[in-house]
Amino acid sequence: PPPSSPDSSHQEGSYGTPPQPGYVRYYSWTSSGGSFPWFAVLLLVLGIGLLIEILIPDLSFGSLLILAAGLAFGAAWLWGHMVGATMPALVLTAWGLASVGRDFDFLVGDGWNTLFIGIAFLIGWGLGRVQHVRREYALWIGVVLGVIGLADTSDALPFDLSFAVIIPLVMIGLGLYYIWQSRLWERR
Repeated sequence: PPPSSPDSSHQEGSYGTPPQPGYVRYYSWTSSGGSFPWFAVLLLVLGIGLLIEILIPDLSFGSLLILAAGLAFGAAWLWGHMVGATMPALVLTAWGLASVGRDFDFLVGDGWNTLFIGIAFLIGWGLGRVQHVRREYALWIGVVLGVIGLADTSDALPFDLSFAVIIPLVMIGLGLYYIWQSRLWERR
């Protein structure tokens, strides 16, 4: 007999018991409070974005689409309490904001998308500490993208920043991080 209801009580990384042969298990993106209508939020935000594009023709559809996806994931994360939506929300929103900034000529030159996405990964890594989720990959991706983005945007920054200054700053940041990590290990 087919299962009476799908198993939606699974933990992150756990998929419950395997389905019986011949049956397919469907997973909905759920939180502790039930399903979150993330597709409806995406449609809502995208519709608002399209109206804004009509009123403000300088905005590109691509920028609005990326920003709408980021905001939909953000709603799933913040209101739906879905920790798994944190990184997509941060990265897509950062990418969308950088694109909108370029559409309006607030951000001139190259490297802004890379810098914003790098910062989003670093914020995601920091939030992982609060959410008790390991996101060590986000630290390294954020540092690499941040350094590349800073190097690319250094011509457009209001102050003089050369690549030779970025390397020692990254080394200092990594040194502080490793000191902080070693202190955490001492407490255990």
